[in-house]
Amino acid sequence: MIHIILLVLKIIGIVLLAILALCLLLLFFPVTYTGKGQWEQSGYHIYVKSGWLFHILHFSAKFSDEKRAVIIRIFGIPIRLLKDKPVSEKESKRAEKKKKRHKTEKKKKESTHSDDKLKFQTEKNQDDLQADSNPNSDERQDQEKKQYGQTDRRIDKIINKIKVIFRKIYDFIKKIKNAAKKACKDVRRTYNKAKDFKDFISAETTKEAYRYGKSIILKAVKHVFPTKIKAKIHFGLEQPDATGKLLGYIAMLFSMFNINPKRIELIPDFDKKIMEGNINIKGHFFLGIVLIYILKFYFKKEIHDIIKKFH
Repeated sequence: MIHIILLVLKIIGIVLLAILALCLLLLFFPVTYTGKGQWEQSGYHIYVKSGWLFHILHFSAKFSDEKRAVIIRIFGIPIRLLKDKPVSEKESKRAEKKKKRHKTEKKKKESTHSDDKLKFQTEKNQDDLQADSNPNSDERQDQEKKQYGQTDRRIDKIINKIKVIFRKIYDFIKKIKNAAKKACKDVRRTYNKAKDFKDFISAETTKEAYRYGKSIILKAVKHVFPTKIKAKIHFGLEQPDATGKLLGYIAMLFSMFNINPKRIELIPDFDKKIMEGNINIKGHFFLGIVLIYILKFYFKKEIHDIIKKFH
């Protein structure tokens, strides 16, 4: 009996060790990637490929002025996310769709115009029939107008004008009152929001969450960042001050990610607007380490409190 129990425990232990080894293999097997890019004034060409777990999962992407394709292979079976079609074919299809849409809209306009014309003709015919059936209507109206005196008509007009003026003044005062109430509410709401935002930014919890989040994100980016880079870039923004600022920002990135400036040749042009060059990158990262950074970021108390607050 004891022998059977020990055998069962041994089998369970072997299964658990196998599952643990598989999880460690999946999490800490490196994801490798390479990329090449070349861009000129006439066009660009970008190629990226990545593999994981002895290329059981393989990713490749090609982008250029003429073709675009993204393919994922699982156990060698390709899954095309973007078909390898020329861009010109897509543009021709879009043009055909626009032409069809324009034709349908034109037909709709013509049909509505004909309907409006027919409606106008019928209304005109009805008015003509009514005029023919009542030939003495104009004479009756003239007789009724003569019954009223000119003084009565003037008094009615003056009274109506006074009513209209008072109604406009009342509506204007009412609008001003409502606008003032709304403006006061908006100002009070904006002030409260600004105060809450200031308190939120100046809080020690927010400051600690920002410092910790910044450090974790930088570590994760450094882990995923390419280990080998070789590039030659000729750039210019047509304005000397803007080109100088961009060159300063690039130098800051070099120092932040410990990039060897000898591997990247920068050729600034302070006179004209230009962007051309080529780049080759190669690197790897571990999914387990990225997952650890994500969990550290999420389960930090200050960051978790901020996420709960926004939810």
